[in-house]
Amino acid sequence: MATGETVPSSVGAKLISQGEVQKDKSRSPQKDGAHPFSDKIMSLRAEYFAYPCRFPFWSQTRGTKWDTHRTYLELWYGDALNFVRLVPSKGTLAAAILGFRVDLPMYAVDLEIIGDSYSIIDHKEFVEEEGEEDDREDCSEELEDLPLISPDAALHFVKKPSYRSELLNLRRCKGSPHVVQLLGKTETGDLVFEKFPSDLFIFSLRNPQMVTVATIKQFMLHLIDAVADIHSRGIIHRDLVLRNLLYSGDISKPVVIADLQSRWGSGVCAAPEVRDQKNFSTASDVYALSTCLMQFIVPVNPRHPFVEYPIPAPFDVIYKVCVQEEIHKRPSLAELRTMVEKI
Repeated sequence: MATGETVPSSVGAKLISQGEVQKDKSRSPQKDGAHPFSDKIMSLRAEYFAYPCRFPFWSQTRGTKWDTHRTYLELWYGDALNFVRLVPSKGTLAAAILGFRVDLPMYAVDLEIIGDSYSIIDHKEFVEEEGEEDDREDCSEELEDLPLISPDAALHFVKKPSYRSELLNLRRCKGSPHVVQLLGKTETGDLVFEKFPSDLFIFSLRNPQMVTVATIKQFMLHLIDAVADIHSRGIIHRDLVLRNLLYSGDISKPVVIADLQSRWGSGVCAAPEVRDQKNFSTASDVYALSTCLMQFIVPVNPRHPFVEYPIPAPFDVIYKVCVQEEIHKRPSLAELRTMVEKI
């Protein structure tokens, strides 16, 4: 993303506890009742960020690993690195533990919890994961005709090229107000973009008092227009989350889409067909809009489907229609725009 900073989702609770994200004390909902939606957002965020603090093992967790197909999670916690394997399905004990709703049934032992059943198992040693394999492609041919730029840290965001698909998509979107513009390359072959003050994830996290019905409505309309633009150019993004959406600081200006590799989706943020790497379509980006909407409410990066993220009215209906697992049940962008305009 072409911004000046990154805030991991894990810092949300810390920001609240340190006072960096807090309710605007200049107003009181008990006195004027003028901002019930913003107050609801603050309440939901405080509740969510307190979830991991309810049960000791979450704050003591040293490592977590999902299997390849995300059917079970392994974690280690405490000084003794006790081992837990959770095999969840909806409505079970394992799912409730992953959803921060209940505690482990036993502590200081190694456990396997399959659905509602649990048993003590042999210990499994914790091994630090190696870094991800570098799968970047050789993009030298695509870089040849880009102009050379001496980047200014105050004006430009610089990153290494990853995939040829991203460069192709950026060329397709040249001149679009809805897509971050590739300005050129450095002498070392890095890509140079315009720098934006923030992405929408950081904006949402740090400005909860500005997360109003009107603000979310405006951002969603901007986002629908941006997604419609890239779809008209033959591009399916596949990874629409707030950290990949850039914000100029002026809500009247378009949201700008970044990270156009069009290769991967971010875990459960992505539509099921994107996670399965088959039959994805423009409807897959409609599904991803549900994650964007959820992140306006609670700015986190969801890692599994067992945490409940309540979406308050009037956006609950929008969320439900976008998050349909069956592709044909999701609205088109035009239908979705009509729904949002009516809010």
